[in-house]
Amino acid sequence: MTYRDLESDAECLYVHLLALRETSSAEGLLYRFKALFIDGDRYPEPEILLTLRRILTSSWVEQEFNNIFNRCCYILINYWWLRRCWWMTSDLVRLIDTAAAEPAPSEGTAALRNQLKRFVQSEKYSLLKACERVVNFIPPGSTTEVEIIGGLISQYPFLYPYYLQEWDSGDSGQQMLKILQHTREQEFEASLFNYIKSSRRENPRHSNELASIQKPTSLSPEKLHSAIWRFSGKVEGAYTYQDIAKQTLMGFKQLPNHRAVKHSIGNYLVRSIHHTAQPSYGDHKFNYWLGKQLENSCFERDSSKPNHRLLLHSCRDLIDALLAPPSYSFENHTSFENHTMFVDLVSNLEATFTVGFLLKIVLLCQTSVENLRAIREHVAAQFAKLFRHYESYSKENLKWLVECLDNWLIASTVQFGRWNHSVWASLVSNPFR
Repeated sequence: MTYRDLESDAECLYVHLLALRETSSAEGLLYRFKALFIDGDRYPEPEILLTLRRILTSSWVEQEFNNIFNRCCYILINYWWLRRCWWMTSDLVRLIDTAAAEPAPSEGTAALRNQLKRFVQSEKYSLLKACERVVNFIPPGSTTEVEIIGGLISQYPFLYPYYLQEWDSGDSGQQMLKILQHTREQEFEASLFNYIKSSRRENPRHSNELASIQKPTSLSPEKLHSAIWRFSGKVEGAYTYQDIAKQTLMGFKQLPNHRAVKHSIGNYLVRSIHHTAQPSYGDHKFNYWLGKQLENSCFERDSSKPNHRLLLHSCRDLIDALLAPPSYSFENHTSFENHTMFVDLVSNLEATFTVGFLLKIVLLCQTSVENLRAIREHVAAQFAKLFRHYESYSKENLKWLVECLDNWLIASTVQFGRWNHSVWASLVSNPFR
């Protein structure tokens, strides 16, 4: 068999599965997949089984089987996600896990079972398991025990496209991922709105309604209430985040160059610290560090006139510095130092303030729809890098990261969701008893 023959046989499998999608139910498609790839000895279309066996006896099988089998899995997954049958992904993973752990049912299927055992040890299968964690939604407060950070991925839809960035993009895979993300974000927004509305002090059914509505984040009721108030209400004197951002953007129009804009950004951000319980926190090290990040951002364009493109670039640089993954090497020690600075900021001023700090940077890009989308996506991508780095760590040892993720989910919902931030402010204007 030549390599071209192998490619032809692989394509035959793909076409067959794509055709089955047109005639089978979600469960029926999994049944056919099991008959072909797990049982491997009886199949309604014998020529398809022969095609699979030619691949298994090919000299290229060790090199290419994982790629072929992985593609077949995603033909099913993409179809299920298109039909919003996301839970079928878990059924597929369990099927593969079980088969790989058991001996071959017959001598004729031994080669297939050996390749499945190799597949479950591969990076491709690790990504398939990541897909399962995304679709297998585990709500905060669930009785399902989650011990590591990675088990929380389903709770943060904004991470999905970046956590699964190696997703098989063929056959509309990324589009299906976006649909799931959007669906989960809408569900979170509705849950948060209903929970907060039911928790209002003046609601006569407060205790009964609140008991029946699950808290949509792992934050305590007090921290959740505080986060919504901070992201929607007045945080710096009589001004909301939106007020301060718009005033600062208006001021940019009077500035002569980008250097002056960066200086103004620094003042705009540092003022936040003055309204905390530790107003002198920045005087020790943080303000100097922040100033150096801005100084080094687009320094070659310091003399250029202010414009949206340069502003976006400098805002991205700040997000990169604040949400830098803690990878350390002699060549890249700056990333580790920046991460340490971020963790110190969270430890001293707490996650809600820190996420508000990120939000202030994001709101500087709101004059352009494209720039606002770009900076929000960049924040999500950087958070995903942190999540990926820490996903095997105990969640109990990384409460700061969980609280940051919860707060960013809330901030994005309040600022960019269905309801105006003023609506949220009206819901939390009265504190809990």
